[in-house]
Amino acid sequence: MNEEFTQHIEIIRSLLESLPGYITQSVLSQELYAAIEDVLISLDNLQLIQEQTQAVVEVMEVIQEELTHQSEYSAQQHQHYYDAFNLAPEAYLLTDGKGVILEAFP
Repeated sequence: MNEEFTQHIEIIRSLLESLPGYITQSVLSQELYAAIEDVLISLDNLQLIQEQTQAVVEVMEVIQEELTHQSEYSAQQHQHYYDAFNLAPEAYLLTDGKGVILEAFP
């Protein structure tokens, strides 16, 4: 996708850069030259935005991978402590700071 986008930008740039050869000298042609320059600058900006977007996508993929890893680790820890409490031979009481029983595990 990224390479295809860049190829399209380069084709458009090439076509725009060849246009001045077809324009005759006149006031109108000076306006066309200015318009072509504006479009070329816009293409540069568009390509820069596309590159920045690609960089952001890559960062987001790294973040997604890290979040997936953390989620899997959290699920493993949850299962570990769930098993430790529910399969323990003694009963456990979960209390708050005042000693009030919040949960009891067999």
